[in-house]
Amino acid sequence: MRPARHASGHYRQARRRQAPWQACSELDDDEVPQQQAMWKACADADWGEWGVPGDWGLEFWDEDQEGAASWRACASWDVCNSSLWLSWGSWIPRVDLFGQDQGQLLAALSACGVAFVDLPTKSSGWRQPRWMKWKDLMNEACYNRGYFQKRQCIEQRHLRFSWSEDLKRTIEHDKAFVPDDRCMFGMSDGVLRAKRVDWDDLAWVVEEYRALKLPTVALFENELRPLCTQEADSSGLGAKILSGREKWSGSALRHCFYWDGGSCTDHTDYGILTIQNSTHSGLEANFNGEWVSIEPPPGCLVILAGDMMERLTNGHIKACLHRVRIDKASEPRKAGTTRRQSHIMFLQPDTDTVIAPLPQFLSEAGGNLDPIRYGDWHKMKVNLAFGDRIAMRGRRIGQAKKR
Repeated sequence: MRPARHASGHYRQARRRQAPWQACSELDDDEVPQQQAMWKACADADWGEWGVPGDWGLEFWDEDQEGAASWRACASWDVCNSSLWLSWGSWIPRVDLFGQDQGQLLAALSACGVAFVDLPTKSSGWRQPRWMKWKDLMNEACYNRGYFQKRQCIEQRHLRFSWSEDLKRTIEHDKAFVPDDRCMFGMSDGVLRAKRVDWDDLAWVVEEYRALKLPTVALFENELRPLCTQEADSSGLGAKILSGREKWSGSALRHCFYWDGGSCTDHTDYGILTIQNSTHSGLEANFNGEWVSIEPPPGCLVILAGDMMERLTNGHIKACLHRVRIDKASEPRKAGTTRRQSHIMFLQPDTDTVIAPLPQFLSEAGGNLDPIRYGDWHKMKVNLAFGDRIAMRGRRIGQAKKR
């Protein structure tokens, strides 16, 4: 019997043949209400010192109630007609957001800030990245740098190639600046509005970003719109979504490369959502103080909750603390060989958008998270991640303008 895996990374044995969420697909229609009632009881119970009642056959529940929201979400799901089951024996929901699980994104992320999403059909816009083309472009940037830097999109910084980011500084502000062990291409949302830019044979880069951003925006706005109200502050995210003024112009694309021993230090992402597709394992998330490997099932993407999702839900959905670690190969590899590529889209609001907790998530007892202008938050975290390089570049640009 395969044990059920808790988000903390521990394995616990259940007396049942499967954990309840894995067994749900085998339930008859008349058994669903009873199963959901049990899940709701799991969420609401005060376990005290006695633990879970033995006749429920559940011996993998901690004495704390970190997972209560997960149980409550399980109780509300239509388990017979949904693929929203916690996949691969872990506490990470798998959802078909373009199919039968439309509108369940927030419920899925409430479990642990991570969800596996079925890669939809091409009609949705989401599709696999051009892995080989990205690798060819990386080789050009490293080994034919003169030609690469003469490209107009590179000269004008619409597409950037970087080695210099230390994401752990966004968590540990006083940490000495030590760049993560990876390289990456970065592209901001401005490429969709830039005119008279000659992308030459790299036009596919912009196409990939557009094809990923537009359906993601539609997906998130359709789910959030029913929760939005006409806020007094017209710059609030809810008000801007309802009026159609939110352009998500803070969004960005990253394509990263890792080699043996490569890393991206622990951090949370700045915006609302992060969508990640990758070629190899290495992504890890921190659940209850322990690092757990996040390996999506075949045909799935990973969605991570960001800082603004946590603020939007008043902490109900936590921003996922994550990192990437690539083990060193047991045998020497050819120099420059990459072990992992990751294709990442960050859904981030306009810089002037104010993010505040939605009314449904406010607490009458107080302690609610304060509103924040997204541009201020983003600037603070970028300055930490790139260290003094941002300030130095700003001074160089200011001096050039004076001349």
